Amino acid sequence: MLGKYLTVVYFTSELFSDASVMNLVFDGEMVSAFVETFTDYFSEPVDLLFIVLAIVSAWQIPGRMAKTSLASDASSSDHAPRA
Repeated sequence: MLGKYLTVVYFTSELFSDASVMNLVFDGEMVSAFVETFTDYFSEPVDLLFIVLAIVSAWQIPGRMAKTSLASDASSSDHAPRA
């Protein structure tokens, strides 16, 4: 979604040469216009595919990080000196 928004901002800044990209990113009118036309930017099936892939990836990352953290904790405790 952020990529779509930044793309819209970039091409809008190209149309209006007096507007800089950074000024448009935080412009309230730009955000409002993007929200009003939100469904137009995500109407293609490929867009929906990428949204689903992003959600699945975001859902899996914390679980994988937790498993990696637990595995590294277990391996570091295996190397601890024994009394």
